Amino acid sequence: MSRDDFAALVASPLDEQCRLALYGQMSDYQRAQIWQRIHKQAFEEQQAALAEAHRRHQLDQKKTDQLLKAKSLQQRMADAAAKRGKVVDGE
Repeated sequence: MSRDDFAALVASPLDEQCRLALYGQMSDYQRAQIWQRIHKQAFEEQQAALAEAHRRHQLDQKKTDQLLKAKSLQQRMADAAAKRGKVVDGE
């Protein structure tokens, strides 16, 4: 595979790189370089997805904590009002 063709392959999408690494006409060295790039790119995509999932989990956890604190506050307010003899409309 010529140098220009190889440079175009490196810039191509991951699916195209996989197809050409499997079936393309290139030297073993070029094929090894392509597989190394494919593995690196796949790993980076997995890490990005994992980081996004972790970020979303943290946001969900924060919202859950806020909801639990609000519910606890409402319960304490209702308990305090009941002790004073007032009725507070609750859920």
